[in-house]
Amino acid sequence: MPALSLQHLQMFVVLADQTTLALAAERLRITQSALTHRIREAERRLGVSLFEKSGRRLRPTAAAQILTDTARRVLADLDEAERIAAASSEGIRHVVRLTVGNYNAYHWLPDFLAWFRDRQPGIAIEIEPNAADAALDRLSEGVLDIVILPGARPVGLADAVDLFDDQLVVAVWPGHPFEGCAHIGARDFRDQVYLTYSLSSEPGFEADRLWAAEGASPLRKRNLGSVDAICELIKAQAGISVLSRWGISREIAAGSLIALPATQGGIAVPWRALVSRT
Repeated sequence: MPALSLQHLQMFVVLADQTTLALAAERLRITQSALTHRIREAERRLGVSLFEKSGRRLRPTAAAQILTDTARRVLADLDEAERIAAASSEGIRHVVRLTVGNYNAYHWLPDFLAWFRDRQPGIAIEIEPNAADAALDRLSEGVLDIVILPGARPVGLADAVDLFDDQLVVAVWPGHPFEGCAHIGARDFRDQVYLTYSLSSEPGFEADRLWAAEGASPLRKRNLGSVDAICELIKAQAGISVLSRWGISREIAAGSLIALPATQGGIAVPWRALVSRT
C-alpha cells in the first residue's frame, strides 16, 4: 500500500510553490511545527531524506523533486475527477465511496464518471485516495463501499467482482540492457537495484511467483512505499521493478517506461472490485 497520503502530496506541491516554510504552512492552513512534523513523517515512512535547510528555505532533495512531479499529476487527475463528480450532484440518492489499492491509477476515472453519470444519475461516486493504506479494514468497517485491488480473492471480507486480467511486468527505462529481451527471470535481478512499494510478501505476486518459484531474489532492494516514486526512479535509471501493466499503462504508452514479460510464461494477476456487504 502507498506510504504517503493525499496530505503529503499536497505538501510537496505547496513547498515547491512557496518561498518559505512559513508561507507553505499558511497556504496549507497548519502551523509551521505541524508542517515540520508532516515532512518528518513522510521521511520516516519512506526512509529517505526529502529536504535540506538552506537559510529560511527548504531545498528539496532529488527524491522530493521526484515526488513533487508525481504529486502534481495525481492531484490534477483527482481535481478533474472531483469536478465531474460535483457536476453530477443534483438528484443524488446514493453515494458510493471507492478507492484503488496499491496504485494511484486514476487515469480512467474522469471518463468512467462521465459514463457512469449517464447511466446512473442518482448515484454519486466519492473517491477516497487516502484510504488505500488500510483499504480492506475500512471496507469491513463500512467506511468504504468499493475497493479496487489486484491479486488473490480475499476470503470472507467482501463480495468480489472480477474486473479484468492483468500482467505483472518488469519495468525498466528505455535503453536498459534488458530492453528487447523476450522475458526476464528471477536471476536477472541479481545485479539490479529492485524498487518496491512494500517489503511484505503478498500471495500471487512476485515474491512467490518469481523469486520463490525460480529460487533467486534481488540482492539489493529499496522500499519506496509508492508506485509513483518507483516509476520516477526507474525513469532516472536508479533501479527497476515488477509492476502491474495496467497500473503503469500511461507511462508505457508515453514510452517513458518499458514493460517486459516476467518469466517465460508471464505472470497473470486479476483485478477485482471488492464490494462491502454492509
